[in-house]
Amino acid sequence: MNERWLREAGVPISAVRGVIGLAGPYSYDFRDFPSRNAFPEGGLPDEIMPDRHVRPDAPPHLLLTAENDQTVHPQNAINMERALRAAGAQVERREVARVDHVTIAGALARPLTWLGKTRADVLEFIEAQRLR
Repeated sequence: MNERWLREAGVPISAVRGVIGLAGPYSYDFRDFPSRNAFPEGGLPDEIMPDRHVRPDAPPHLLLTAENDQTVHPQNAINMERALRAAGAQVERREVARVDHVTIAGALARPLTWLGKTRADVLEFIEAQRLR
């Protein structure tokens, strides 16, 4: 979402055709949690959290949350969806039944699709965004 970070990574904004988020921590004050170590020391949520960097030209987003997630609260996806909608971006938020913070990603693997429908949702989104 952040143009500066894309530029620093050498990624043109137009190269990102869609974003798929799996149980993502898009909108929280990391300073209050042990996860603060994953962020720059002295960093502020307004500088770092993706929901604070939504652009009007944001690519389509699929935000998947896990029904049994005890690590990342679904409010993160709700806040991100709200920010994207306010900017006029295309966004869909879905809850994947029966999975938790780890198994939502595990269910991407073909042999583990019995865990949940993560893979089906992701493939459907990718197909919808494919250039024709």
